[in-house]
Amino acid sequence: MHTRLSALILAALLTLNLHAAGPDYAKLVNASFDGILWDLDDNYAFTETQMSGDTRTVARFDPSAPEGEQWTLLSYDNRPPSLEETEAFVDEKSWRRGPDTGGTDGIIKLIDTTTLTLLEASGDYWLLSFKPTVNIDDSDDLAFLQDMIGELRINRESGHIDYVDIRNSRAIRPVIGTKIQSMVMRFEFTELGDNGPRVLSHVSAGAKGSALLVVRFNELERFDFSDFAYVGD
Repeated sequence: MHTRLSALILAALLTLNLHAAGPDYAKLVNASFDGILWDLDDNYAFTETQMSGDTRTVARFDPSAPEGEQWTLLSYDNRPPSLEETEAFVDEKSWRRGPDTGGTDGIIKLIDTTTLTLLEASGDYWLLSFKPTVNIDDSDDLAFLQDMIGELRINRESGHIDYVDIRNSRAIRPVIGTKIQSMVMRFEFTELGDNGPRVLSHVSAGAKGSALLVVRFNELERFDFSDFAYVGD
């Protein structure tokens, strides 16, 4: 009996030691965001491909161009844009320069690092799950985040974040009469060249559901950023 108890105690201690020797996932996640260049629109030109509903636009942003000429609409639904479409696009973009990330903490503040759980570990990455932060700015409007679940992947060699994915775990009812069956947000990152800065390369958000039992919606908006070129001093 004594020998059996000693073996159980030893196994428990070994288990504790294994957990203690594991990585601190909160530190890993915070560090993975530290290396991202958020203000790339100050020194980098890039191509933005936007899908909003059934409309696809491709545009080029160049911060070195004169004010008011930094955005150029290249195509609209796979054809050359009309003058009216170009003017509407430039007016829409006049308030924004580059990818809108909500600041350097715009994405990481969605992640409750106290809920991080390891889903998978390979020689190339860590795959972690998390619960989104609910009390962002103490807003009741974001209470629906408690019904969402998140997943993120960190490159094991570089320590960089690869993507963050947040989606609902069950149907969401944000207001009376509205039911969201599917809701998803995704952010992807890429490295510019060899040992270049890490930047946001993809943002998408979508929702599918019904309102007032008769109106059905299925909306998806996505932005892809590519063809980065340094144009700074």
